[in-house]
Amino acid sequence: MKTVYCILIFLSISLDKLNSQLVHEFETWIHDTSNPPYNWEYPEGWSTSNPITEFCSFSVYKSDASYSGTYAALLKSVFIFDEYKPGVLLLGNANYQFSTLQMQPKDGYDLDLIPNRIKGWYKMETADPDARGIVEIKVLRKNETTQTDSVLLSTVYELSSVETYTSFDFLISYFIPIDTEHDKLSLAFYSNRPSDSTQPSSLWIDDVSLDFISASPEPEHSDVQQILISPNPVVAGHETKLIFAQPLVGADEISIHDQSGKLIMRVPVNAFTTECTIPTESWTAGFYYISMQGGAKPCMLILH
Repeated sequence: MKTVYCILIFLSISLDKLNSQLVHEFETWIHDTSNPPYNWEYPEGWSTSNPITEFCSFSVYKSDASYSGTYAALLKSVFIFDEYKPGVLLLGNANYQFSTLQMQPKDGYDLDLIPNRIKGWYKMETADPDARGIVEIKVLRKNETTQTDSVLLSTVYELSSVETYTSFDFLISYFIPIDTEHDKLSLAFYSNRPSDSTQPSSLWIDDVSLDFISASPEPEHSDVQQILISPNPVVAGHETKLIFAQPLVGADEISIHDQSGKLIMRVPVNAFTTECTIPTESWTAGFYYISMQGGAKPCMLILH
């Protein structure tokens, strides 16, 4: 898999790896006294599900059982309406939906670079060995006309039960077309999945960091084949076309990988071809990277 990643990177874009740009060690906590007599604490820069679980119990706590430093964030499931609702820790501000006991991101982390990986440490205790904690990552783009967010990327990772602090390191993406004026990152941790509703779970999170990368396009050359994808984005399950700026000199092969680096499809193309059709049946919504052995400039297909 690492080989595939390297091929994708060097074929498509020149990447300059940066140090972690966002680090949270959960050392600074703020008291919320807006609704006395409730008096919970929340980590600076984060929102918690306490405002929608406080009538039963707090769902996020400051814990001195940390991996490093003094404190960690402890997320606890709360027994509400005959099932366990997750404790939620969300980066930035949130809107709270009391009717559904859910929280939605309001202001995420402003993106100027491509979010690459999320890392950190966790431990989890639960009476259900099959229960899982959740890490949910989204890249959102605000439509200035409708003032609504569209989801450019949505990825969910699971955290299994462990008694001692264990590291996690999850890929977000190697390439997303970032709009620095409108794109934000939404990051959330959940103490349990919706399906884990019969047993309580406790999830400790500490030392969370986000890595970012910059993408510098390679210089344009007149002899490099250009590929246009139309339509792009396309609805999953529908066909799209690759249109070549110049007829191919010789036979070639198109390779398509998903955002994790997995090879999805190889498509042979004949000499003098000017376009080819790409079916997307059984594909899921997301980003797909298209490259050619003959040296055409790689491009990205977006499926909704």
